[in-house]
Amino acid sequence: MKKLSLLAYTMSVLLIFLSCKNDNLLYTSFQEIKDTTWSFKDSVFFNWEIEDTTKSYSIHLNIRHTTSYKWANIFLFSDLVFPNDKARRDTFEFYFSDDYGHWTGDKSGLLVKHKFPLYERVRFPLKGMYKLNINQAMRDTQLVDLMNIGIEVYTNPTVK
Repeated sequence: MKKLSLLAYTMSVLLIFLSCKNDNLLYTSFQEIKDTTWSFKDSVFFNWEIEDTTKSYSIHLNIRHTTSYKWANIFLFSDLVFPNDKARRDTFEFYFSDDYGHWTGDKSGLLVKHKFPLYERVRFPLKGMYKLNINQAMRDTQLVDLMNIGIEVYTNPTVK
């Protein structure tokens, strides 16, 4: 009886883990911000490969910071470099808190995690390696209390 209940428990846990897998996730990576201080001179780099140019993709930005981060927002420059070395530059602003100063991300202890859409339903025209370079673009040249910057690249479901 104990073996049967242990087997049922193991199968349940395995089923939960398998059902949580996102088949549409193509690439994910986090880069640590050294000494939790991000200078305007420092870039964060991500590289992933696109093999199917007929699908559309979405890129989400993940940012982790401490509750001591002194700004309610962040400005970023992003350079998306195509396999033919042509680049697209964009400027983004993301808000970390609401009008009352409360963090809007997932807070756990002294850490806050935010997930923002960076590019939604885009098509990559060329097969090959794509690079995303991100720089902070705030007036404060040293952003303190930023922990990690990450991206997730998803394949969007095909609409029939």
